[in-house]
Amino acid sequence: MTPSLVVTYGLNYTLEQPPYETNGLQVAPCVATASGSCTSLNLGDWMNQTGALAAVGKPASQAGLVSFELGGPVNNAPNMWNWDFSNVAPRIGVAWSPDFGHGWLGTIFGHKGEFSIRGGYDLLYEHFGAGMVNTFNQDGSFGLATNLSNPLGITIANAPRMTCLTCLPSSLQPAAPPGGFPQTPPPIFGNIAWGLDSSIKTPYVHEVDFSITRQFGTRSSLSLSYVGTFGRRLPMQEDLAMPGNLVDPNSHQSYFAAADALSKLYDANTPVANVPNIPFWQNIFSTWTGLTQADVMNALGNNNPCTPGAPDTSPLTATQAVYELWSCFVPNETSASILLDFPPSNGGIGLPAPTTGYYSFYHSQYSSLDAWNNIGTSNYNALQATYQVQVGRNLQTQFNYTWSKSMDEASDAERISESPPGGGLGGAIINSWSPYQLYGQSDFNTTQQINANWVWNLPFGRGQWLGSGAANWLNAVIGGWQFSGYYRWTTAFPVNVGNGFFFPTNWELNGNAMQSKAIPGEQTTMNPQGPDGSGPNVFVNPSLALAAFRNDLPGEAGSRNVVEGDGFFGIDTGLDKSFAVGGEGKALQVGWQVFNATNSVRFDAQTASLSLDNGSTFGNYSSTMTRPRFMQLFAKFTF
Repeated sequence: MTPSLVVTYGLNYTLEQPPYETNGLQVAPCVATASGSCTSLNLGDWMNQTGALAAVGKPASQAGLVSFELGGPVNNAPNMWNWDFSNVAPRIGVAWSPDFGHGWLGTIFGHKGEFSIRGGYDLLYEHFGAGMVNTFNQDGSFGLATNLSNPLGITIANAPRMTCLTCLPSSLQPAAPPGGFPQTPPPIFGNIAWGLDSSIKTPYVHEVDFSITRQFGTRSSLSLSYVGTFGRRLPMQEDLAMPGNLVDPNSHQSYFAAADALSKLYDANTPVANVPNIPFWQNIFSTWTGLTQADVMNALGNNNPCTPGAPDTSPLTATQAVYELWSCFVPNETSASILLDFPPSNGGIGLPAPTTGYYSFYHSQYSSLDAWNNIGTSNYNALQATYQVQVGRNLQTQFNYTWSKSMDEASDAERISESPPGGGLGGAIINSWSPYQLYGQSDFNTTQQINANWVWNLPFGRGQWLGSGAANWLNAVIGGWQFSGYYRWTTAFPVNVGNGFFFPTNWELNGNAMQSKAIPGEQTTMNPQGPDGSGPNVFVNPSLALAAFRNDLPGEAGSRNVVEGDGFFGIDTGLDKSFAVGGEGKALQVGWQVFNATNSVRFDAQTASLSLDNGSTFGNYSSTMTRPRFMQLFAKFTF
């Protein structure tokens, strides 16, 4: 616009084709109808319908069964996800270098060309989908392949005779499964599967930056910047079939609230006779009124009551009867809820069904069905300072300082297959009905970070401070030496404390432990023996730190990334020399490099024993994030 003001702008449009299988060997999930056909509902719609039914006191079974139909353009059928035609991304940047003249403003901000202000905004749509496709394919697609096995009970005495070397007796061959689509999986108790929500859309990121730069002469400059990155519609793994938060239409009390109340009564060592009526259980499980402890224990195959206190032979209220079963599983409450909800024909224990019928909380086909959905958000804000300086002709150095905070609900990459069983850092939603419970520090967050680097041409040899008039042979020995290095320091990395092998909220995912009070002594113990003699530990006092956490109650996901382990520290250096070899542009460089020159140790918090069921080793590190000091010699010829 002017010599001192530049504005750049642009508009980007992205259109990505959904992937498909070129031979038509592709299926798409749908929701089965009573006639056996498929509706247009995708799995995201199916989950939302389950939630809507639960909110008005209707069972999950009314959402219908998941089925599969042929998919992809080869079959003139639905894609893995829909085309997204709205990915229009604007961007704008402004750079201004004002001239403050020679007055006091010029003294502070610099003269012409020594001060600049820059700012910009980008909307970026991300390429996605490859990881989802790979995961979906590696687990197979229902209806395209079926595992068959021969019947049990065959012995030498009753085995059929072989009639030829390549003939398999027909009695050993299971009947072929019926073909055709749609295919609907049968009910399976406790089934855990991985699916695909075709309602997913393209993730995007807002990027904002603003910086001011002041140049000091021709050899140094200081830059101060604000950088913001805000992710939206980010992929997260969500359990589409987790137990529904059923609401009692009479009392308006929800399942999770009623479940919390039972677990708290058990934690308080409440005898069954002292358990008050809880409206949800009284109404939804009125069919349990009058059962005794013996009735519940016999159904469980357990001779001893699980509730605190002396055995009770009197008839129980509905709440007390449910509490009797519940007490056998705290803090693993989903095991209790699934036995409450499943019929004896599919793994249930044969006690009366809820008033809303079996499969009120769970779906008959799946107790967990993970799928990628794009409901994640992230927010990164940072102050960045960079100082660059050249000292004389020989020394160049740069110093960077960052003060930042990154927040999100999950930090796993899309390539993670299924979390946590498939790896990753736990980037899955624990409670699909309350996905933002996990909003907290990103797994990679470091509040402060310092980086510095330098390159110093040592002042020896021809034209330098020492030996400026050196002869050729002497210059070949003392000239051309260079000392360089890199320094990095960060504050602590965050890490989760696991809930242990308990599943209070989600049938498949444990969740994080819940922080109940301040964590004392959160500091890496550098003593190799640690506070308990077992090695370095995250905490000065592991026992007190363990007491700061409790198991989750039903509906809770736990506290995310509230423990901080070590930060990173390392210095890498190198000393090298260049020799001119032959004609112009040819040189031989030899050198010696030292990595982690100070042999510093920083422990990796992601490898620490941080689970409530690891009390004896709580906080113990098992690995470092730094490598021991090592060195290497190198030679490089350039021409």
